[in-house]
Amino acid sequence: MSSLEFKLGRELFVRNHRGVHPTEAGSLVAMYGRSILREIEQLGQQLVCINRTDTTRLIGVTNTYLETPRVAAMPRVLKNS
Repeated sequence: MSSLEFKLGRELFVRNHRGVHPTEAGSLVAMYGRSILREIEQLGQQLVCINRTDTTRLIGVTNTYLETPRVAAMPRVLKNS
């Protein structure tokens, strides 16, 4: 922690005979730290999703679309994507 305090140029904890307590700066660093850890967790989850070998694609279309001649082109479109 001393190294982090030195890099930030701020005392993050008050250390005394009663223990260790965060300063205002220490509380702010802790809040940002928790936020960063949550974002890293979300990033990990998203990376797992894009690394899946499942290449299934879902396409939503309306009934009107299904009744048009364009439907004949769908296999060609899907094959090229």
